[in-house]
Amino acid sequence: MDMDNLKNLLKNLSLEQLKNLTAYIHEVVLTKQLSNTPNKNNTYNVASCPNCESNYFVKNGKVLGKQRFLCKSCNKTFGHRTNAVTSHSKLTDNQWKKYIECMIQGFSIRKSAEITDVCVKTSYYMRHKILDAINNHMKRSNLNGGVAELDETFLALSFKGNHKKSGF
Repeated sequence: MDMDNLKNLLKNLSLEQLKNLTAYIHEVVLTKQLSNTPNKNNTYNVASCPNCESNYFVKNGKVLGKQRFLCKSCNKTFGHRTNAVTSHSKLTDNQWKKYIECMIQGFSIRKSAEITDVCVKTSYYMRHKILDAINNHMKRSNLNGGVAELDETFLALSFKGNHKKSGF
């Protein structure tokens, strides 16, 4: 599906469908699901350690009101945002939400920067972080039963300015 087809599909969505799409993209991109309910061994098996993929970790205090965890396998600490799009970001969640809405509406990098009150360079990096997160999520997801119909899809793929991910 090329960008024009995607834009046409987005134009045909109702306001409620756009809100649902925005919420879904926000969930995929910005959040990591960790449960704060321990099991009988006082471990948290819902997610895994971002370093070693172990499911054996425990609470390890709070930093700036955010829960930290300690992996019992590799002895490293991590939080809800470790390896997330918003990790190491000084921007608020509200700015990220606005930016995702701008992307859904098809705004340019410059206009998205204006709306979210960031510079153009930050806007560029935000867009690529979000696109990489969506791409990684799509690689991890699989189809569980049901019927899938596929048709030819042509995507304009550009690695301009991003030689690391081009594979060349």
